[in-house]
Amino acid sequence: MLFIPIARVAFPMQAPGVIQQNAKRYKKFNLLCWEDGKNRLLPQDFADIIDWQELANKINMDCDQIADDYHTLVLCDNYRQAGAINYYSKHKNITAYCTNGDYYNWLLQDKIEIKNIT
Repeated sequence: MLFIPIARVAFPMQAPGVIQQNAKRYKKFNLLCWEDGKNRLLPQDFADIIDWQELANKINMDCDQIADDYHTLVLCDNYRQAGAINYYSKHKNITAYCTNGDYYNWLLQDKIEIKNIT
């Protein structure tokens, strides 16, 4: 029976506005504290996934303007961005990379000639 109340705050199943309205409940379990030690309006894991599709759509619009997307490098600041673009982008010829985390090991493994960077 204890699982049900905890599940309501431990797993982000509600809209961001609902989470913000119930901030006390989330603070009680320290879920609003991010890795930098500061409390925010949303749990970090939940906030990290918001707007992934929007990010990929911005890259899609850029890549729509490039005739040769096979020779395009999408260089990101972190693996969250690279992963979001690789998962949600409609352009399957492009691959997003970053020098952060495991993506560093994959960077330019194919050794293809890069003509465009976005």
